[in-house]
Amino acid sequence: MNQEILTYIAVFSGFTGLVLSAAVLIYILRWRMAFVLNDNDGAKRFALIPDDVLNENNKHLKTARKALKDFYLELEELTDRSTLKNESIVKPLIASHEQLKEDQRKVFQVHQESLKVLAELKEETNILRSEIQTQARELDRHREGYDTDILKASLIPVARMHRMIRKDLQNEALSEEARQTLEALEDEHLEVLETKGVKLVPPPIGAKHREQKNIKHPPQVEPATDESLAGTIKTVLSPAYELETSARNIVLLEAQVVVYSAAQEPAFEHSGADPELNQGN
Repeated sequence: MNQEILTYIAVFSGFTGLVLSAAVLIYILRWRMAFVLNDNDGAKRFALIPDDVLNENNKHLKTARKALKDFYLELEELTDRSTLKNESIVKPLIASHEQLKEDQRKVFQVHQESLKVLAELKEETNILRSEIQTQARELDRHREGYDTDILKASLIPVARMHRMIRKDLQNEALSEEARQTLEALEDEHLEVLETKGVKLVPPPIGAKHREQKNIKHPPQVEPATDESLAGTIKTVLSPAYELETSARNIVLLEAQVVVYSAAQEPAFEHSGADPELNQGN
């Protein structure tokens, strides 16, 4: 009896051991060799990891890799967008900068040309001043004993130059430097004329031009809208230049006027030209 019990126990123990061995073998077969990084030195080492744990780990790793790939794609797309946006901002800035450089070049070129013109004008001004001084000396000599005809001949060029400068000053397109230069020249010519006894005498507006003396004939005319205005002075283009002497007043240049004409009379073309610049009195 005892022998049977022992045999039974031995068989049961062997069977139990066999089952446990099989279970352990099956459990061990579910483990796999895998590389594991050491947290201390970062070196790779082999380790046994359960298959389900490894599968779960691979699943998470695959998910992480996909997320990382999506992140890099999104980052690349954002980078491309940023590049396009920067190009859309930078290109107009570059174009504006180039246009600014071109405008600066043009302004510099215009400035250089203006300086050149101003230098030429100053040179001409110096020449005119020299001529004025020469004429003034000649006029002083005339005052001291030369006859009136010679004095008149010497003053007429100065009067014509003064009239021409006054006409040029009416040009609204003059630069500020040119206007200042011409005004200075006008003052110098007027000073010479006044010093020698020359006065500017404008005829009265609205007066009958035939009753006035020292008017250039024929005058420029414009048709009158009112018959009562026919023959009257509408505009004074330039006053008369008269030299006062002890004996009499001598007309150097006659006044230039515009006169109203009757409606049936043909009108001269009002060109605004100065006939005194091309012919004498």
